[in-house]
Amino acid sequence: MLHTLLSRRALLIATCCLAACGGDPSDDWLEPGTSSGSPSPPLRLAHHAANHAQAQSDQVLTLAVQAVLWASSATGTRTLTGVLRQPSADDPTIYYEPSTDGALTLHLFDDDATAFEVVLMYENLLGEGDTPSAMLGADHRLEFTIAIDDHTQLAVHSQKLGIDSVVKLAGRLVQDEVPLDVDLTTTTESYGDVDSTGSEFNTTQQVRGSVEGPDFSLAVDQGFDATTITVTSTRRSASASTSVFAHTLDHRGHRYTFEDVTIRRNFLNGKPNDPDFWLAEGSIERDGSRYASYALEAQLIDRDDQQGFVVVWLTTPGERFEIERWLKDGPP
Repeated sequence: MLHTLLSRRALLIATCCLAACGGDPSDDWLEPGTSSGSPSPPLRLAHHAANHAQAQSDQVLTLAVQAVLWASSATGTRTLTGVLRQPSADDPTIYYEPSTDGALTLHLFDDDATAFEVVLMYENLLGEGDTPSAMLGADHRLEFTIAIDDHTQLAVHSQKLGIDSVVKLAGRLVQDEVPLDVDLTTTTESYGDVDSTGSEFNTTQQVRGSVEGPDFSLAVDQGFDATTITVTSTRRSASASTSVFAHTLDHRGHRYTFEDVTIRRNFLNGKPNDPDFWLAEGSIERDGSRYASYALEAQLIDRDDQQGFVVVWLTTPGERFEIERWLKDGPP
């Protein structure tokens, strides 16, 4: 059974970044640590650990579900095993063939014509939907392991029941060419309401666990709250979010603790808005003494200003680093 380029691209959305670098996704509006140097990689990783964990989870979950849907469309029944193969980088056709090893294996090429292999072993898959977003957005239970070439080996658990969901990610991956051992759990409560006047959606999330690198150990503890409101008559949407960090980082003989670190954000139609609402505060202590502090710089002249920006700065002794940048007119 063969599939066209359209199906292949749907699958590669989730796999191309994972195949290339082991997973280092970034939000289209967020460019951390670029304009004024970058702080110690473990400090930067600590700040973005929860975001990276969420993006990594989204990618592997989308891949796992899409692969099953793709194989199932070839066999006419739900299929958790077999081989999905792209013959060459120049040939967009994907072929399905059965296998008896209990795995669903993908042999594909990324956008740079580099071959990569993904091996999925499913332990449990309960849920319905004709797309990954439909299945993962509804009640489900999904447990599997994923191996991508020699850089990623993860055990993944995802469950959603009503407004509550939990995702667990454990194993090894590579980020910025650094091998990491991760054990992270994300719990989320999401609920909303939609009627003829618009919609309101609320999310509360907590990420806890650990990330171990060659010379550091990070205990992750981050909370996140967000509200998004849309108004049908004006075709506008407003959103606000707050992140609270309570990480502990052990790095080269020093212990860094995030003390009362809070970042508050505000957007109108997806763009930074109302600088008076924005907030970046708190500090990082090293061995019990104040070492670094968070601060905010905002330049949003008016609603129509396309050159405005909001920057979250992390200041360490003698240096100041850009840890988040949100641009009014989108990515640079």
